[in-house]
Amino acid sequence: MNQDENAALSYNPGEHRQAGSDGIQNAFVEAERQLMHRDGVKGVGMMKTADGKDGIVVYVVDQRVLSQLPATVGGFPVVGEITGEIRAL
Repeated sequence: MNQDENAALSYNPGEHRQAGSDGIQNAFVEAERQLMHRDGVKGVGMMKTADGKDGIVVYVVDQRVLSQLPATVGGFPVVGEITGEIRAL
């Protein structure tokens, strides 16, 4: 491949989004709104489930907090991950 061919490649991060990606984005925002204020919730993110579907991951300090998470947010499954306390060094 020569330089001219490389120059023709464009970068468009939204181009490869799956159909319905706005739905997971909205669910992520809703999960942050619903969950981040709770004691023991340390973070919220987006993930792919084992079967390749979009989901919400919630990072929590212990099993007690994990057991209080909703099963879904915005129609997307919620998966809890116990991380313990997270501290900046």
